[in-house]
Amino acid sequence: MSAATLRNIISSENPDAKDLFRLKNKVRQDKRLRLHISAQQDVADNADEDLGQTWFKKMVKIMGQIDDHVKYCVPFPKVGRQFRFLDLGCCPGGFSTYILKKNKTSTGLGVSLPPDEGGHPFLMDPVLQERYTVIFSNVVQFQLGLDPVFYPYTHPLTTFPPLPPQLTSREYDLTLLDAHQLRNQVDVGALLAVSQIIIALSTTKVEGSTVVMKLSNAETSYTARILFMLDMLSSSLIAYKPYKMHRTKATFYAVARGVGGGAARHYYLQTLFLPQFQKLWMELLSRNDRTFGNHDLDFIASDAELIAYAPTLDALCKDVWVVQKNALEALSESLGAN
Repeated sequence: MSAATLRNIISSENPDAKDLFRLKNKVRQDKRLRLHISAQQDVADNADEDLGQTWFKKMVKIMGQIDDHVKYCVPFPKVGRQFRFLDLGCCPGGFSTYILKKNKTSTGLGVSLPPDEGGHPFLMDPVLQERYTVIFSNVVQFQLGLDPVFYPYTHPLTTFPPLPPQLTSREYDLTLLDAHQLRNQVDVGALLAVSQIIIALSTTKVEGSTVVMKLSNAETSYTARILFMLDMLSSSLIAYKPYKMHRTKATFYAVARGVGGGAARHYYLQTLFLPQFQKLWMELLSRNDRTFGNHDLDFIASDAELIAYAPTLDALCKDVWVVQKNALEALSESLGAN
């Protein structure tokens, strides 16, 4: 299914979404808006230490906004109850910092791209690091398939390394999926998304875990299918766009509670979704461009099922679209864009 098809269905019922899609097209066509966004990207790519600290503090606040909005995905400490969380794409450490400060008995594990490969620096307070472990590694280079996969163009006995034991021996109450393709990386976005999903589905608790996943452009068939899956696997699903940062961007967070909990959800997770994502991970490695094909995620939902899901998608993401629409309208007006 094309993105245009889903957009047209949603636009016919939601005037705010229709306005947003028009504004997105305007951003692509208006030179002033393009130059403004390009300048913002240049600042982000060349952030100094002070700006890095500013972003770190904003990420702490954003995790707080998410937690407050969903009432609450991070519990206060409770006697006799452990709270363990996993943060994929953890650096600079803002989300994990919020969790460790709120729940003073929680323990966390973070995975992040090494700084020498373009990853962000780790800025967490050393005191909090006593309850936290960070692994600097590229998550797409772990062994995540159904069968052993060998590094291309290397010795045939050189395989991708297995997941670290901290990931394979634990189940997590909360998993954050916030890793994203950097602008200095090429064609790893699909592989990165699938890798995070495999790790998240592999570490859920039998009684269910909370998954917080960063997504973008909810009207695309990829994101709509991911939301469909999270909806199917969880006891509740909320989409939320924080207002502290990136209001004009299409990014937002899906918060799914109870993922994999209950017999039916656990069955679908273990027998359908996890094996299919492991299979897709192997297929992506074999492709030259490593991008999603048109039918890669049909195992989640067919086009007909996605069309039927459109009203639910609209209800789920209506506030997300309003936040971005208002931000783009204000930006367009401030720049005098026609």
